[in-house]
This record gives sequence, C-alpha cells and structure tokens, in this order.
Amino acid sequence: MPSLTWKDICENSVCREIHDNLKEQYLRGDEGFQLTCISSLEAHLRQIMEKSGHATYIENLSFAVSEQIAFASILESHTTAITFQDDLHEDHGVHSGLKQAQMKAQAFFCQKLREIQLLTHWTLTPTLRPQSHVDQICDVLESPQPWDVLGEEGSAVLGIPQLPSMVKKDLIGHIELLLALAGQLNKDSHSISGPAARSSKLPLTLGMVQFLPPLQSLQPLAINDLRAFLSDLQPQERHVGIDDRQQVWFKDMKLRASRALLKEGSALNCRSFLRFGCPQGSRAKMWESALCLPPLRTEDVMLFAGLCRDVLMKRSVTDVITCSDVQSIADTEHFFLFEEMIRAVLLALSRDQDLMPCLSSPPFWSSAISGQDASSSALTKEDCVSTSHDQLQQQLLSNTILPVQGIAFLVAPLCYLYEHPADVYRLFRSMYARFWCKLHSMSCKVGNSPALPGLIRTYEHVLQELDPEIVVHLHGLGLPVAAVAMPWICTAFVGGLRTEEVLLLWDRILGLDSLLPLPLMAVAILCFRRQVILACQSKDEVHEVLSDISQLQSIPLLQALLFQG
Repeated sequence: MPSLTWKDICENSVCREIHDNLKEQYLRGDEGFQLTCISSLEAHLRQIMEKSGHATYIENLSFAVSEQIAFASILESHTTAITFQDDLHEDHGVHSGLKQAQMKAQAFFCQKLREIQLLTHWTLTPTLRPQSHVDQICDVLESPQPWDVLGEEGSAVLGIPQLPSMVKKDLIGHIELLLALAGQLNKDSHSISGPAARSSKLPLTLGMVQFLPPLQSLQPLAINDLRAFLSDLQPQERHVGIDDRQQVWFKDMKLRASRALLKEGSALNCRSFLRFGCPQGSRAKMWESALCLPPLRTEDVMLFAGLCRDVLMKRSVTDVITCSDVQSIADTEHFFLFEEMIRAVLLALSRDQDLMPCLSSPPFWSSAISGQDASSSALTKEDCVSTSHDQLQQQLLSNTILPVQGIAFLVAPLCYLYEHPADVYRLFRSMYARFWCKLHSMSCKVGNSPALPGLIRTYEHVLQELDPEIVVHLHGLGLPVAAVAMPWICTAFVGGLRTEEVLLLWDRILGLDSLLPLPLMAVAILCFRRQVILACQSKDEVHEVLSDISQLQSIPLLQALLFQG
C-alpha cells in the first residue's frame, strides 16, 4: 500500500488554493507583502490561511499524517493512503523473549480454536452457509438494517451450536497472556479450572525474576517522567470528574467551551481539551474530532450493513467465541440493555478486512510462524497443534480481528454515547486501531505509548517504587502482582469502575494518546486500599477486597498517586 507523501498533501485542492493566493499577492505586489525572510513568509502564509478559513484544515491534515490516525476522514480525499507500519510489518528489535511469548500464545490460541472447530464442525475462515439457511433469511439480507436481526435474534439466526458446558469457550484469557509472558503457557493450561488456579503458575513478579527476560529488559518511564507526561492531571488544574461535581458554573463553562471547540474543528485542540475531561453532552463528538472522524455518513452505515450481511451469509468458528464473550457482559447490570448492539458490532468487526493493516501495534496472533522459525524456537511439540499449524496460522491472519476474552467490555461503554450501532462500530473500530489493539500485543514498545508488556512493566515498576510494602505483602501471600491488575488493564476498567468513571478515564487516554493511565489507575487502587490489603491473610481475602471498586473515582485517585506524596 503506497504511503501518503507530503507531495500528495501539497497537491491537495486546499493547498493549491493557498499556493495560488500567495503567488497572486506576490505578483501584484500588494501593500504589506514583503518577503524579507522565511519567518515573514510563514507569518503571511498563516494570515492567508486564517483569512480563507483553511488553517484548521491544514492543521488537521498535518496532524492526521504525523500521528498516523487510522480512518481519518481528512485523508480520504487523497488517492494514496497512509501506511501504518509501526512494528506490524517490520521487526523493530522485538526482544527474543517477547517473540517466544508470542509464539507460545499463538500455539495455545491455535490449539484452542482447533478444539472448538472440531466440536462445531465450522471452518476457521468465513464460508457460505448452507443454501437452505440462506433461503430462510433472504428477506433479512435485503433489509437496510441487518444489524437488528443479528442483535434481536442473535444465535437463532446465526445458528450458533450449543457446546458442552465444560468447554471453555474463550480462546485465550488475561491470565493465559501472563502465562505466555512468563513462559509457563502450554496446551494443558486451559484445563486448569479457575483464574486463581491458573495464576498460581505465574512468578510472583513478571518484571524482576531472573528467568523472565522479556519484561526485565523493558525500561518503563521513571516516576518523574510519568508526572511530567501527565502534568495536566495536577490538582491545581480544574477537571471534569472533580470540579464539575462541586461547581455548577464550571460544568456549564466546560460544555460551552467544548461546543465552541467542536465548531472550530481542530483535532489537536480537541485532544488537548480531553486531558482535562469532557462533559457527557459533548463527549461523543469530541472523541470523534480527536480521532479525525467525521459525523456519521451514509457510506459508514452502508459499510456496517455490508459487514453484518456478510456475517449472515457466511459462518466462522470465531462467531461462536464472539457470542460467548458478548454473553459474559450481557449478564452485567450496566450493559445488559446493549447486548444486541455489542454482538452486532463485534461480529461485524470480525469481517472487516481493512482494519488489520491500520493497527498501531500488532496483536499477538498476527505474525505467521514459518516451519523454520517454529523449529528454532523454544516451543516443544506439545506446544503446537498436531494438524497443520502453519496453515491454521495463515487462516487466522485472513480472519482479521479475533475475539480475545473481554473484547466485548471495550465496546460496551460506547453504547452510552450513541443510539445507532453504526456510530458505535465506527468509533470502536478507530479506537481499537489506535489503542485497544495494544492490549492484545506482545510488542516491546515502551515510553509514552507502550503495548501490553510495557503496561505491565510500568504497573509493577510504579507499585514497587511508590509502595513496596504492598509488593512484599502480596509476595508473602503467594499472589502474583501482575495477576491482580491484569483484568482491569485488559478491559480498561470496564465492569470494575462505574461507567461514568470509565468514560472520564478514557477521556485522558484519548487526550494523552496513551494507555498509561490504565496501569497507573491500577496502582492507585492498590495504594488507596493498602491498609485493607496489608490486613489480608490469604490470596482469597485480597481478591475479595478488590472485587468491588465501583465506588472509586478515577481522576482523584490518579492525582493522589502522582502528585500528593
């Protein structure tokens, strides 16, 4: 896929108009138009752009290209598309330990998928359903709103087979990803009942044990660097989520400011605004602007409808796992009303062939393992599936986004922002490409925008630095530190915190363009409940005291962690 170059940008109609305007004034010799140096040219050019109303357009175009914003509407007018390279198609020095962890996760993932395939007799790649089934739903396929059928009738229309209750229907969970990083994941891991039992296989800390180099070699940001990166969270700044609950005037002021900013249309300014939180009434539009997304268009609805029709026409074994994951969140009190919408969004995502090349970080299943690589790795024969592992891997690649445990939780809060499922799909697609794919990645990225290994490493590092007594106590109970926070991080705190607090936390994720608030929030919760945790005498007691965090407020906790001692 060709890259979008600055030459392409300069050939844009708006840029040409600005160029012609500048040239015309120069040739006319307009009064006040004197180019004495580069700075004078820059000042005059900015004046022309602001007068013509094109300044924001050029700023957004530059922002979308430099930040590699996936599905940015401002790039759609160009004949060439931006290439999202990152480390999806190139090896950027990924540590051998992380590569080995990725291979183990892939092998486990493939084996579990193969087991469900044998039980359902469905193929891995989407294949046409029997003609008799297609004939029964022909009216549905012609409907302008096929997503309603996917949601309302769900499994009945899809023909999802009922699997035995003892079969674990998710492909890979949060603890299995940690086991892969610890080098402890094998084909028997899923047979161990319960996350607590599986977490007992983990080392007490993933970053400091000698036999686990993947995380030990990652260098997270120092505490002072984290404070500088999140300096907008300082208590002396006014924030939505704190001040708006105490001062009505502040809430009204932020709402007016958000509307004025949306009218201006600057993606960069919207991102800066989100660092201080956003009022609920403007949040959906503000997130769209920060991600360079336009308002919902007819072509967006048609794209979503086409993906839903593809699900109705073709079946895949991943549909079984997706519906099972949706059911896990449909039983919660806050999201059961959105079960149909969440199911339609995730099933459509599994058919989206344009998403994988735009991910900011590669999911662990994305790189096929050649026979040579597999034989030279530390994988044993027991780790690999006995039937055509390479072929299975290629089929996984062609199926785009695969349903990792908890992916439904990442969709659910967006249902509070929109009524139309196509809106939810469009925003989730963009957020997955930008952020959530990193929660399913074994990338060695660190710094301001780490993937899962870097997030875990940051969590352990900050907890060790700020409250080592908690780490020592958890070690004494035999409880792995990472296992405590992994479910929170991988679901971005959905289902733990109240939805309002989750959305406030996500405001900062979009504003900072980073997932670092997630591990920091996990540390903040442990530090806030340190006295209760230190009083616990067993692992079960720790899990019990941390099982309900719904009454906690996200922004005050982050402020207390970083800036109050």
